[in-house]
Amino acid sequence: MNKDQLKDKADDLQDAAMEAGRNIRDNAVRWHKVARKNARTAARATDTYVHDNPWGAIGMVAVFAFAFGLVIGRRK
Repeated sequence: MNKDQLKDKADDLQDAAMEAGRNIRDNAVRWHKVARKNARTAARATDTYVHDNPWGAIGMVAVFAFAFGLVIGRRK
């Protein structure tokens, strides 16, 4: 290979890397938007559930806290 061929090959590789980087960034932005939308939906559903069933929510938190305490207590 001569100097010009090497330069062309390097330019092609750089272009491919830049395109791959743009694709990764675009996918990350898209995933972030979807994750935010899903988190907001889950937060609204949780808020509605807790307002509609306050004692059930308190009971679930108590059970979770008890189980978490058991797991942490066994580690020591």
